[in-house]
Amino acid sequence: MSIFRHTFLTRGWPTWARYTVTVLIVFASLGLRLILGHYLPGTPFLLFFLAIIVCSALFDHGSGILAVLLSAALSKWYLIEPTGTLNVGRTEDIVGLALFVAIGLITAAVLEALHAVASDLAKANARLVASEGDKDLLLREASHRFNNELTMLTTRPPDMADAVFTDMIRRMAMHQLVDEELRRRGK
Repeated sequence: MSIFRHTFLTRGWPTWARYTVTVLIVFASLGLRLILGHYLPGTPFLLFFLAIIVCSALFDHGSGILAVLLSAALSKWYLIEPTGTLNVGRTEDIVGLALFVAIGLITAAVLEALHAVASDLAKANARLVASEGDKDLLLREASHRFNNELTMLTTRPPDMADAVFTDMIRRMAMHQLVDEELRRRGK
């Protein structure tokens, strides 16, 4: 969960900052791909998938979509023949780019959904922790009151035994009613 804690922070960045860092990450992926080009023949999109995952996880689906589209354009411009143009000459390249864009957009959407689930879980956990604290406080208060009642009952004179017993039964019944009401309200 600590990894998601960092993504909660970066998702709060201003839009311009998220998009600027997204562009920088995609261009860094391009630079790395150009440097490692002879080690990665025939795989123009491989390192861009990492950029899409990182941007989608750190920021939001908008950054993920920007990473997908920018990666596709840069791949075509620098890595797919004919380079230096966005015109796609071969059917294989069109299919490859279309699949890359589709898989990239699905990846961005899945990461957004995972982040939404993690966010919901974090909020539910915070509510659970708060609820647990409330329950502990109520139990300590009820225990304190019950002890006070028992102390008051045991300090009465012995000739009042029947009255004490009746009073104790009445108080225990009231205590049980209060407990049932708290359970009914979910507290």
